[in-house]
Amino acid sequence: MVFLRSAYEQLTPTERAFVDNAVHHIEGAGTRAKEPISVAARRVEVQNEIVSWSRGMMEKPMVLAAITERVNSIAIAQELTAQKIIRETVNIATANMGDYIAYDDDGNPYFTLAKCTREQLSAIKTLEIETSGKWGEGKTKIKVGFHEKLTAIKLAGEYIGMWNPDNPHYRAQQAENAAALPADTTPEAAADAYQRYLEG
Repeated sequence: MVFLRSAYEQLTPTERAFVDNAVHHIEGAGTRAKEPISVAARRVEVQNEIVSWSRGMMEKPMVLAAITERVNSIAIAQELTAQKIIRETVNIATANMGDYIAYDDDGNPYFTLAKCTREQLSAIKTLEIETSGKWGEGKTKIKVGFHEKLTAIKLAGEYIGMWNPDNPHYRAQQAENAAALPADTTPEAAADAYQRYLEG
C-alpha cells in the first residue's frame, strides 16, 4: 500500500521554516490589503518580496507545492460566508430524528447514517459507540447528541427578523396571502386553495 505524503511533509526542516515564513508573509499581506490569501498569493509584489529573500528556495518545485498547499488550505477556511453560516444554522434547526432512522424487515427501527446527507450530518454534535465483546459481536450501544435545535431556530429567526415587532418578511408574506385570495372567496374555495397549497 502506498501512503501519499503532502509536499510539506517531504521538506527538510529548513525548507519547512521557509514555507512557514512565506505563507505567514502572504497571509499578512492579504490582511493588510483586506483581501483573501488566494488573491494576495497571486499579487506580483508579494511574490517578488518572497523571491528576494528566498535564496533559491522558490526554485524548488516541492517548496512551491508546499506553499500552494498551505495557501489553498487557508483560502478554504476563509470562504466562510454569512450564507454558509445561515445554511448550517438551518441544517440544525430543521434536523429530524426520522432522517437517521431506518426499519428492518420486521419493522423494527434502527439508527443509521447511511442515508444521511452532509446537511443532515452537520446537525450531529457528538456520536459515541460502545460495544460489548468483540467488534461485530455482542451488543452495540450508540449515543447521539445533536446541536441545540431551539437555539438554531432562534438564531435563524433573528436573522430574518421574525422577533421584530415590524417584521418585513411577515408583512410580505401577509401581502402575498392577501393577493392570493380575493376578498369574496367562500370558505369552500379557501379550503380548496389551502389544499392545493399543501399539495405543492
